Amino acid sequence: MTAGPVFAWRQLVAQKGHFCAALAGVAFAVTLMLGQIGIRDSLLFSAVRLYSHLRADIVMTSWQYQFEQGAAPFPRRRVAQALALDGVASCAPLEMGILPIENPETHQQRAIAILGLDPDSEIFDFSAQKTDFRRLRQPGSLIYDAFSRPMYGPVAEMFRARGELDIIAARKQMKVVGLLELGPGYASHGYVFSSDTTYAALGTAAPLPSLGVIRLKPGFDAREVLMNLRAALPPDVRFASIAEFLEQEKAYWLTNAPIGFVFTGGLLLGIVVGSVVVYQILYSDVSNHLAEYATMKAMGYPQRALFRVVLLQAIFMSVLGFIPGALMADLLFIAARNATQLPIEVSAARLAEVYGLTLLMCSASAALSMQVLRKADPAEIF
Repeated sequence: MTAGPVFAWRQLVAQKGHFCAALAGVAFAVTLMLGQIGIRDSLLFSAVRLYSHLRADIVMTSWQYQFEQGAAPFPRRRVAQALALDGVASCAPLEMGILPIENPETHQQRAIAILGLDPDSEIFDFSAQKTDFRRLRQPGSLIYDAFSRPMYGPVAEMFRARGELDIIAARKQMKVVGLLELGPGYASHGYVFSSDTTYAALGTAAPLPSLGVIRLKPGFDAREVLMNLRAALPPDVRFASIAEFLEQEKAYWLTNAPIGFVFTGGLLLGIVVGSVVVYQILYSDVSNHLAEYATMKAMGYPQRALFRVVLLQAIFMSVLGFIPGALMADLLFIAARNATQLPIEVSAARLAEVYGLTLLMCSASAALSMQVLRKADPAEIF
């Protein structure tokens, strides 16, 4: 029999206990890696889910701004100053704060993120949902995020059944006049939208803008307008293109927030655990069959042929361990989505990425386990 795939497979499954242990180790590592990547991607997606609907070319924030729920306000006059620059078509203020609302069933108060805006400014683009922000012209009106977490009560269901719905927010009677579907994130459990006048009347925060949503006139270069804005306005505000702003939001969660480090550490842990398990199995297999390998060397098989056998075993383990690991991760994602309402899933590209890591992990373990073969001398063994 040649030192090919059939030989490698038969040798791999000769000890079924070791073989099953190896597959279990690889599957565990795959589940852990996919889990960490899936949750990390859901973190990044939810971090910019709201902002991805902004109709903006440039975003203005305070220099104290950190992330969506850590948005520091800036003076309202900065909006007018930005609007006065050549090339700026509009600069709409967006106010962001926290609003205590009452569950209409249990009457328990919970904090929800509130966004105050000019109903006619067209800051957001929810065109696919046909959300009409002009309904917010009515004082004391709110548009409620139907995908908010259940802790706020069946607000969306009650609105769909009855139409406009009275709720208590900040100890005031408010009216839900519409719904949109956005969804919670890691920093917020849901959203409500109000007009800027209603936002000020609620009195839960100073009615100062947290974001300036800037749109440019046709034909103007965004980089040039950015430079002009930075030169013309005081240094208490900063500017970024919408693409840069979204990347900054993601970077905060990956590099500044502890949760980003946890996901990266979990991914590395999965690689380490899988590598150790596969290495131990392959090293044990090589050691147990050292006499056979030495015989093959004495028969003239080159070192690379023996390494090919061990590498084929590692590839078999990477494939057979990846399949149950990916299935287990998918089941965990379904349970996590149902429990948290977060967009936890793994794309085909992510599956390919994790299999690549799995193959690299198994191949590296195979290379390390071959060290014992390099020292094997047929004369000494026999």
